[in-house]
Amino acid sequence: DKIVGRDFKPGAGMRVKLSDAGKEYIELFDSQHGTKYYDEGVGTIVGTGREVYIGMCDVRWDSGNAPTIDNTYHVYNTGNDGLYHLALAEDPPYSVQKVEPRGMTKKDQERLANLLRNEQHQAKS
Repeated sequence: DKIVGRDFKPGAGMRVKLSDAGKEYIELFDSQHGTKYYDEGVGTIVGTGREVYIGMCDVRWDSGNAPTIDNTYHVYNTGNDGLYHLALAEDPPYSVQKVEPRGMTKKDQERLANLLRNEQHQAKS
């Protein structure tokens, strides 16, 4: 999967789904807090950087899943606190900007490069 916030910068209009890590985290979060952020379907990013938090996105789910209190959109991490809850459901019809690994040590940059190479290799096989 192409992970939003890790592999490229998030943008409004991107079609997304929960990443595997997102599904695991959100299931646990929902069970502990009585919320309904979990969705198996596809949605659209309608906003990024909510309340100046870089690394968070608002998603409008095709299923209609939305908060019952304010009836807006659920918010998901796309790099905030090192959490990546969204993956691309389909490639956008426009070019995306790569994320620059700021504040990472050389060792962490190498680790990330190896992980990305492994993912690309697995996708090809």
